[in-house]
Amino acid sequence: MNTEKYIKGFNDGYLLKEHKPELLENILNTTSTNDYIQGLKDGERTYSQEKVKSRTQELKSSRTKNRDLGLER
Repeated sequence: MNTEKYIKGFNDGYLLKEHKPELLENILNTTSTNDYIQGLKDGERTYSQEKVKSRTQELKSSRTKNRDLGLER
């Protein structure tokens, strides 16, 4: 495994998923697999997982605020 290519792919995948998700999808659908591409895929997955985790925490925080304000149904 070429660690440098993987890390570059991971970082690029993370940033592309955040800023240019359509471009990342096109790249991943049209290329073969190598260390860089595997890094792109893993970076994309990590970004998505962090986004879900962040949103879940926001929702939990919102519920707690509503409960404290007596707004929960």
